[in-house]
Amino acid sequence: MKKFLAIMLAAVMVFAMAGAVMAEEAADDAAVDFEWNGNKEVWAILPTTGVPGLMMHADSMGFDMEKEGWTYAAKDAQGQASAQVEFVEQAISAGNVGALMIAAIDTELLEDVCEQAREAGIAVDMLGASPDYTIAGYIATAYDLTGMYAVEAAEDWVAKRVEEGGDVPTNADGKYEVAVDYFTGLDDGIYRSNAVFGTIEKSDDLVAVSATQAYGNSAYDTAYSNAESALNANPNCRIFICYEPDEAMGIAAAIQSYAEVNGLDLADFCVIPCYSQDPTFLEAVE
Repeated sequence: MKKFLAIMLAAVMVFAMAGAVMAEEAADDAAVDFEWNGNKEVWAILPTTGVPGLMMHADSMGFDMEKEGWTYAAKDAQGQASAQVEFVEQAISAGNVGALMIAAIDTELLEDVCEQAREAGIAVDMLGASPDYTIAGYIATAYDLTGMYAVEAAEDWVAKRVEEGGDVPTNADGKYEVAVDYFTGLDDGIYRSNAVFGTIEKSDDLVAVSATQAYGNSAYDTAYSNAESALNANPNCRIFICYEPDEAMGIAAAIQSYAEVNGLDLADFCVIPCYSQDPTFLEAVE
């Protein structure tokens, strides 16, 4: 991949992640009626464990907690909000869980069961979501900034590519066409996706012509198929902005095939994921 396509790294990992909120800290908060159960097993309840970037967030927090004497386990909800509810119920029934870190798919659906967990002395923290009910704490993220920076990186790339003589066509309005892979299954995903589309809309040089979603365990294959469709429907499109590295790699493979068939220069294509935390992706762009 590294020899046929300039896959760019947006300004990434601008998350305001300060680490997991310890259950002991929640127990000391006099403003909250909470008594920690003293159990030092923590579960990370995730939408999926098949996305390396998300696992880096969760595992890094688990690693920090293990240094404090906790036992850490990651739970895969496989994209189902109801499964996250079931995992919280299982944590309550298990009797040995003292904290939960949840990347919530649906905060409202989790309200009742999170209250039950709190009553059971389990501290509940959320990643990238701040619900309207009492939890031990949450970790604020800046996914919107990664979306904005990805678009700004695309603007910078196309200006430089055209300046050096590249053939990047425009539409009838003189704008460069962009295909966007987005995701709205989480609050963080909504923030990032809104930032991508909003920044493109404000751009003097770019216009979105395709919007698809490929996030999940089969992201590479879905993104490949989506990119094929986007290219066939928009033959002037040369810029792809995508949610995560898996999608970027699938899109890049589709572009390679498309360029070979149509005799196009791969240097005139650009794929930008909103962050780069994926070992396979990083090896591809070295």
